[in-house]
Amino acid sequence: MYLKKTQKLPPKTLLSKGEVYTWGFGRGGRLGHPDFDIHSGQAAVITPRLVTSGLGARKVKAIAAAKHHTVVATEGGDVFTWGSNREGQLGYTSVDTQPTPRRVSSLRSKIVAVAAANKHTAVVSDSGEVFTWGCNKEGQLGYGTSNSASNYTPRLIEYLKGKVFVGVVAAKYHTIVLGADGEVFTWGHRLVTPRRVVIARNIKKMGNTQLKFHSKERLHVISIAAGMVHSLALTDDGALFYWVSSDPDLRCRQLYSLCGSAIVSVSSGKHWTAAVTATGSVYMWDGKKGKDEPPIAARLHGIKRATWVAVGETHLLIIGSLYHPVYPPSVVHSPQKLKEKVTCELDELEEDFMFNDMDADRILSTVQKDDVRCGSIPTLKSLCEKVAADFLVEPRNAMQLLEIADSLGAEDLRKHCEVFLQTVYFL
Repeated sequence: MYLKKTQKLPPKTLLSKGEVYTWGFGRGGRLGHPDFDIHSGQAAVITPRLVTSGLGARKVKAIAAAKHHTVVATEGGDVFTWGSNREGQLGYTSVDTQPTPRRVSSLRSKIVAVAAANKHTAVVSDSGEVFTWGCNKEGQLGYGTSNSASNYTPRLIEYLKGKVFVGVVAAKYHTIVLGADGEVFTWGHRLVTPRRVVIARNIKKMGNTQLKFHSKERLHVISIAAGMVHSLALTDDGALFYWVSSDPDLRCRQLYSLCGSAIVSVSSGKHWTAAVTATGSVYMWDGKKGKDEPPIAARLHGIKRATWVAVGETHLLIIGSLYHPVYPPSVVHSPQKLKEKVTCELDELEEDFMFNDMDADRILSTVQKDDVRCGSIPTLKSLCEKVAADFLVEPRNAMQLLEIADSLGAEDLRKHCEVFLQTVYFL
């Protein structure tokens, strides 16, 4: 498991620090920590731990974790890998395992997207080119051939030259790439040459039938996902499509059990797939069903305000948004009405100043009267309460801040913490 850290800062200055945290079972060096007891499998990392070796001060911008290895791309476009290298999936020779991050020096292009599968790796450069390396037994590297030899050196997929790609995902036996134009290509499962997946909505009949359509009905894909035997594509209007990865015809169908929900995030593990709706709900289904059996999506009850999901082989990670109550809690402002009120008052003041014989002292007196009518100047105490509500309140300290506010008689802050605690939990 991996996590990119972000620091809590004032609004509009939330910046990623580009740090990498890993945790779990680290045998083979997949976690990136130098401790022998971790990469030898004698001990597990229970809580998220910062990866400090190998990366230096570089900021990580893209990351992918597979069963046996991990790959990252830095802000400067360099690629680092670590973990098992038995099939050449790390992109360099001379080692069977690499416990800490090591740069793939043979890659000369600036890399912006990465994907990792059981035994192979794929990346996309800033110019839209696709490189792969590792195991190619099922044609998952896209070279036009399948062979049992390990491919330790990153190699450009010649078939895709001339096209621009922006995203890539990989599963055990296949790889999928997403084009800048929204087109999807895939290869693997003995399909050794990349082929385009035709994705379109059947507008004549709402049912799980083979799609027959005119080329103008194609949709723009913005996200892709790959499981062991299933693949998915998410369009910009929230529609989700799937196909069996080993199907030689790549017959693509819409997931009609979720056609009434706008999907914003999708992820696939070895067998299971999860999707997040625009309303924050999460649905899951088994992706290893037969070719003619449509997936049945079931909602995960109790999950609210989810925004993103990642699925592993036996676990999943959900990221959600926190609800921040209006402050102060006793006053509910309508931003639109407040904006209209302020705009109207400014227009009236400007008109009086420009067209009426109204001197500056009189204008100042009018503004001061309006200030008194709207309310008194805030006290230092109320200002401190607002700062605490805006920048300090979070799940791990909301209860303590509530108790402090109660002891100090900070009523607005106390009410704010109460409402926050009532809505903060997903389960």
